[in-house]
Amino acid sequence: KYFDKIYGKEPSKAKVEKFKKILADHEVTADETIQITDTVGDMKDAGKLAINSIIVTYGYQDREFFNGYEDSVLGFADNPGQILNYVN
Repeated sequence: KYFDKIYGKEPSKAKVEKFKKILADHEVTADETIQITDTVGDMKDAGKLAINSIIVTYGYQDREFFNGYEDSVLGFADNPGQILNYVN
Protein backbone atom coordinates (compact mmCIF):
# COMPACT_ATOMS: atom_id res chain seq x y z
CA LYS A 1 0.00 0.00 0.00
CA TYR A 2 2.74 2.49 0.90
CA PHE A 3 5.88 1.05 -0.72
CA ASP A 4 6.66 -0.24 -4.20
CA LYS A 5 10.01 -1.69 -3.17
CA ILE A 6 12.35 -1.63 -0.19
CA TYR A 7 16.06 -1.21 -0.97
CA GLY A 8 18.88 -1.99 1.37
CA LYS A 9 21.38 -4.67 0.42
CA GLU A 10 22.17 -3.73 -3.16
CA PRO A 11 25.82 -4.19 -4.20
CA SER A 12 26.87 -0.52 -4.29
CA LYS A 13 28.24 0.75 -1.00
CA ALA A 14 27.89 4.37 -2.07
CA LYS A 15 24.51 5.54 -0.79
CA VAL A 16 24.31 8.40 -3.29
CA GLU A 17 24.59 5.84 -6.10
CA LYS A 18 21.86 3.73 -4.50
CA PHE A 19 19.61 6.78 -4.28
CA LYS A 20 20.24 7.58 -7.94
CA LYS A 21 19.31 3.99 -8.85
CA ILE A 22 16.08 4.20 -6.87
CA LEU A 23 15.09 7.45 -8.56
CA ALA A 24 15.87 5.99 -11.99
CA ASP A 25 14.19 2.62 -11.31
CA HIS A 26 10.95 4.32 -10.35
CA GLU A 27 11.22 7.29 -12.72
CA VAL A 28 10.69 9.78 -9.92
CA THR A 29 12.40 12.97 -8.88
CA ALA A 30 13.96 13.73 -5.52
CA ASP A 31 11.06 15.97 -4.54
CA GLU A 32 8.68 13.02 -5.06
CA THR A 33 10.75 10.83 -2.75
CA ILE A 34 11.04 10.42 1.01
CA GLN A 35 13.75 8.40 2.71
CA ILE A 36 13.10 6.84 6.11
CA THR A 37 16.36 6.42 7.99
CA ASP A 38 17.98 5.98 11.37
CA THR A 39 21.46 7.33 10.57
CA VAL A 40 22.94 10.77 10.06
CA GLY A 41 25.07 9.47 7.18
CA ASP A 42 22.04 8.30 5.20
CA MET A 43 20.29 11.60 5.85
CA LYS A 44 23.31 13.57 4.61
CA ASP A 45 23.73 11.40 1.50
CA ALA A 46 20.05 11.73 0.61
CA GLY A 47 20.37 15.48 1.09
CA LYS A 48 23.10 15.58 -1.56
CA LEU A 49 20.36 14.70 -4.06
CA ALA A 50 17.70 16.86 -2.34
CA ILE A 51 15.81 13.81 -1.07
CA ASN A 52 13.84 14.56 2.09
CA SER A 53 14.28 12.31 5.13
CA ILE A 54 12.11 11.17 7.99
CA ILE A 55 14.25 10.17 10.96
CA VAL A 56 13.22 7.20 13.06
CA THR A 57 14.57 7.59 16.57
CA TYR A 58 14.17 3.94 17.56
CA GLY A 59 16.83 2.52 15.24
CA TYR A 60 20.60 2.46 14.96
CA GLN A 61 21.16 6.07 16.06
CA ASP A 62 18.83 7.74 18.53
CA ARG A 63 17.57 11.30 18.37
CA GLU A 64 20.64 12.79 20.06
CA PHE A 65 22.71 12.00 16.96
CA PHE A 66 20.45 14.33 14.96
CA ASN A 67 20.81 17.39 17.19
CA GLY A 68 21.38 20.38 14.94
CA TYR A 69 19.77 18.75 11.90
CA GLU A 70 16.14 19.46 12.80
CA ASP A 71 15.74 21.94 9.93
CA SER A 72 17.23 19.44 7.44
CA VAL A 73 14.54 16.75 7.76
CA LEU A 74 10.78 16.41 7.34
CA GLY A 75 10.47 15.25 10.91
CA PHE A 76 11.16 12.65 13.57
CA ALA A 77 9.22 9.47 14.30
CA ASP A 78 9.54 7.95 17.75
CA ASN A 79 7.50 4.89 16.67
CA PRO A 80 6.41 3.42 13.33
CA GLY A 81 2.93 4.92 13.50
CA GLN A 82 4.36 8.44 13.55
CA ILE A 83 5.88 7.98 10.09
CA LEU A 84 2.37 8.30 8.68
CA ASN A 85 2.22 11.87 10.01
CA TYR A 86 4.66 12.83 7.25
CA VAL A 87 3.46 10.73 4.32
CA ASN A 88 -0.31 11.23 4.37
